Amino acid sequence: MICIPVVYDRKCSVNACRMARNVNQGSEQSKPRAMAMQPEAALLPWEDRAHEVLRVEMKRRKIGYKELSRLLEPFGIQESPGQLNRKVNRKRFSAAFLFACLSAMEVATIEVPNQLTPIKLKPGKWHS
Repeated sequence: MICIPVVYDRKCSVNACRMARNVNQGSEQSKPRAMAMQPEAALLPWEDRAHEVLRVEMKRRKIGYKELSRLLEPFGIQESPGQLNRKVNRKRFSAAFLFACLSAMEVATIEVPNQLTPIKLKPGKWHS
């Protein structure tokens, strides 16, 4: 079982509501208008965070891509270490893939931040 404490960040939805309200009013007043981000651009920092979470958990458990490949086999995911390396480093994997990897590594909980701040790693070489 994976427990994920989620804190909802209202900043984006508040800006979207302000923008919609300004557009719906149709007035030419000099109100500041919030600019909505493109969905792809809005997700980029969260893709980076998912990448960081996966890499941090791999590092904590001293698991490389070869071992992760073996751990994913019972879940029905047949990917070579090279394929996993490319998928993780592209930062374009699904939440299902992230959960499968975390489950395979027996991660019980992860922290989902309400702000995007870098995860602090101890200095050291990353082993793949």
